[in-house]
This record gives sequence, structure tokens and C-alpha cells, in this order.
Amino acid sequence: MVDFNVRILQEQDIDAVTKMEVAAWHEYYSQYEGLYNTIKNSVTQELVSKGWYDFLKAEAGYGGKMVTGNDRIAYVAFYKDKPVGIGAVSAYKHGVDVWGPVDDYIRQKDGSLPKLAKYQNLYVRSDHRGQGIGHQLNIARADYMLDKGYTGLFLAPYAEATKTMEFHRKNGLKHIHDYMSLSTYKDGKSVKIACCVNLDLHAIRDHWQKQLASKKTNQE
Repeated sequence: MVDFNVRILQEQDIDAVTKMEVAAWHEYYSQYEGLYNTIKNSVTQELVSKGWYDFLKAEAGYGGKMVTGNDRIAYVAFYKDKPVGIGAVSAYKHGVDVWGPVDDYIRQKDGSLPKLAKYQNLYVRSDHRGQGIGHQLNIARADYMLDKGYTGLFLAPYAEATKTMEFHRKNGLKHIHDYMSLSTYKDGKSVKIACCVNLDLHAIRDHWQKQLASKKTNQE
């Protein structure tokens, strides 16, 4: 198995990471023609780069697309000093209108709401997929958020990305509901976003660890 170096995203990485992410996004989502044609003009080097600078520098409480509060981090996988994968995580924010059914689903009997880690922006370069990079990025993000007291996982993928939705289902995430994106794209259109939850971040982290170990064994 190829040995990758996974470390925290730094400002000097952003240009190279952005080029990798934009290429990976277009390569992957082009299989979903309607979704891709609606969004593709919004996935540019300039806009993605700005999102990462905001992610690194925004103050606590900033409510941007990428950032929710101070509990956030992004990890990059490097191979021969070039980025081949990226994954970010921040805090799921309770009380957001479009996520209301998620709050209802996770609410405990005493009325409390568990802290969910919000995974986002996981991309792996096409020529390095299937090598365990996504698993390593998932585990690193889980370890960071578990250390901060987060107990569950939240994802908001494009609902039309059927392969992505099936992947999350197989990894133990429950599809709670859909909503139309707050951002608008080509011709003022929105896209359908799915809300997916797993209430046991520790268990799903161990699941990824076992999958990674199995992958390494099979590739030896």
C-alpha cells in the first residue's frame, strides 16, 4: 500500500489543494448531468480558494458555508509532496431552520442535543482512489472531534449523487430528510441537499479503522 502523509491544512497548501479539489469535484460530479450543469460554474479555483482561506481564518461563530465555530480542522493527504486528498470537519449547528428535522431526530429524552461533527469537502484525486486515503482522512477528523467531546456525525451531500448516498448508507449513516440549498446556482436554481446522521462517532470511526486495516492487508 502506498504510504501517504496526512497532516493539517496550512495556508501555504491552499493553492495546490484547491487545484486538486476543483479537478476532483468536476471529474466526480460530471456523472450526474443535471446536478453538474447546475453547479459547475460555481466550483472554480477562485471561489474554492476563498472558502479555504475563510475556513482557516474565520473567527468563532462565523456562519459561512464552510465554517461553524472554532471546533474545525482540515486534513490533507500528500503523496510525494503533492496533495491527493482533502477532508474538513466543523461543528453541526443546532437551530438551523433547514436542519430542524435533524434536531428532532437527535434530541434526547431529557431535551438535550448531542454534539455532531459536520464532515465536509472530502475529495480524493481520481488516480489515488481506492487506496485508503478517504478512510485516513475520516479517521483523523473523527479523532479530532472525539477529543473535543463530539459524539455523532452529520453529513449534507447532494441528494442526487446516488453513489455518494449509497456509500454513506453502507457506512451506517441514516438519511433523515432533504432540503433545497440556500445557495443558488445557474438560472437561480437550488439543488436538493440530503441530511445524513450517525449518532455514534466512536463506532463509525472504529468501522473506518477496520476497513482501512482490511484494505492494507488485501493490498500487501
